[in-house]
Amino acid sequence: MRSQPVLRDATVSLGAFCDGDTAEIVSAARDPETRRWTTLRLDYTTADARQFVAFAAQSWATGAECVWAMRAPGEARWAGSMALRADHRDPQLADVGFLCAPWARGRGLTTAALRLTCAWGFRELGLARIEWRAHVGNLASRWVAERVGFVFEGTQRQRLVQRGIRRDAWVGGLLPGDLRSVDPPTALAPEVRTEGLLLGPWREQDAPQVLEIAEDPDTRAWSGSMRAMRTLDDAREWMRARRADDDRVDWAVRDADTELLVGRVGLGHFDHQARSCEIGYGVHPGHRRRGVALRAVTAATAYGFESLGLARIALFHAIGNPASCAVATATGFEFEGIERSSFDHGDGVLHDVHRHARLASDPPVIR
Repeated sequence: MRSQPVLRDATVSLGAFCDGDTAEIVSAARDPETRRWTTLRLDYTTADARQFVAFAAQSWATGAECVWAMRAPGEARWAGSMALRADHRDPQLADVGFLCAPWARGRGLTTAALRLTCAWGFRELGLARIEWRAHVGNLASRWVAERVGFVFEGTQRQRLVQRGIRRDAWVGGLLPGDLRSVDPPTALAPEVRTEGLLLGPWREQDAPQVLEIAEDPDTRAWSGSMRAMRTLDDAREWMRARRADDDRVDWAVRDADTELLVGRVGLGHFDHQARSCEIGYGVHPGHRRRGVALRAVTAATAYGFESLGLARIALFHAIGNPASCAVATATGFEFEGIERSSFDHGDGVLHDVHRHARLASDPPVIR
C-alpha cells in the first residue's frame, strides 16, 4: 500500500480527487476533442465520474496505478488527470496517460504535470522506462510528451482499442536520462501535412532559400524579423533564433513531394491565460500565387485550435500590404479594426496595421 503524495511546482499541483470534481469530469468527457482521442464512453455520466474518482483513490491502496488530479496552484477547479500505470510483468516499466480539461488547455499544466509524474516515477518507483502511447494524429498529446523528453519511437499498427475499434498508435519512450527539466524550443512541434505541403522543423540546408525570401522587396518591406538579413550566416542565425524561441511554434513550409522550402508560418506571442496567440507567415517569391499562404495559414490555425486548445488567433499586417489582407480574409480571419502606429516593421517607423482574428468557435472556411 502506498500513500498518495502531492506533487507541485509553480505551474501545476497534483493531488487527490474530491467529490466536487465529478461535474467537471463529466463536462470534460463530453468535449469533442476528449471524445476524439480518449476511450471514454460517449454517454459518460455522473455515475461514471464518481466511479472514476473512487477508482483513483483505490488505485493508491492497491499500488496497481498512481492517479492524480491536476489543478493550477491556488485554484480548486479540477483541470485534468494524470496516471502512471505499472507493468505487472516488469516492475521497472510503466506507461503514462493524461487528460487535460478544455478550460485548462494552453497553460502548460499538462506538460508540467507529466514532468513531475515521470520524475517521481524514476525517483520513487525505480522505473527504468516510461512509455507513452496515443492514437495516431493526436498531436497535442505527442507535443506534450516530446517537450518532457519522450523519444518518438514509431507507429504500432492496431495497437489501441477505442470503443470497439482497433486503431494505430504512436509510441514513445522516456529513460531517466531523457527527462528534461525545462521545456525545449516550441519549434520542435510535430510535423503537419496539408494539401501538398509539409510543415516541419528548420534545417541547416534551408539557409539559401531563407536568404532568398529575405532579399525579396516585399519581404524587406513587411517583415521586421528578416529586414536586416544579408548573408547566409544571417539566415542561419535567424533559423537558430526561431528554434530557440520558447514563445513560438515555428515551421518551415515545404512542398510535400520535393521537400523544397516554399515559405514559413508560425504561432507566437502566446497569452496562455487568454488561450490566444498571433500568427505570422511568408512565402518564397518563386512560389507565390499558388495558394501556399492560404494552405499554410489554414493548417497552422487548425493546429493551434485543435492541438494547443487555443480560443483565438490574431493576424496583423500593415495597411499597405493588400496581399496579406487577402490571405487573412480568405482563411476566415475577420477584420476587427485598425491599430494606429502600433507596429515597427524594422524601419524605425510606427505603422498603422489591420487587426484580424479567428476564433475556435468560428464556422469552417469554405474555399
